[in-house]
Amino acid sequence: LGSCRFNGRPVYVKPAKEGAGGTNMAIWWMNDKWHVGIVTALFSPAASAFCEDPAMDVCNVVATWHVSTAGGGWTKDSATTCRRAGPWIKTDAEVDLEIR
Repeated sequence: LGSCRFNGRPVYVKPAKEGAGGTNMAIWWMNDKWHVGIVTALFSPAASAFCEDPAMDVCNVVATWHVSTAGGGWTKDSATTCRRAGPWIKTDAEVDLEIR
């Protein structure tokens, strides 16, 4: 992605661990929401979690996250937070983030 901002906010990417068969994940801002999803959904409204918070950086989000459910709906999850930890890459500087 190089140095990337989308809708005035940074984009984050978490590469899958080599040999683990994982999925590359991303965090981006779109339609007044922060989105977390697979990289192939980047810059679209398709996500596995979102929150409606105007924070300029995802680490400053204070709103409750909505996570996808098995039935295709959404549920609020106050346990889901974004904090600095783990190998996320902010596209214009390295940062550590963990969505849990």
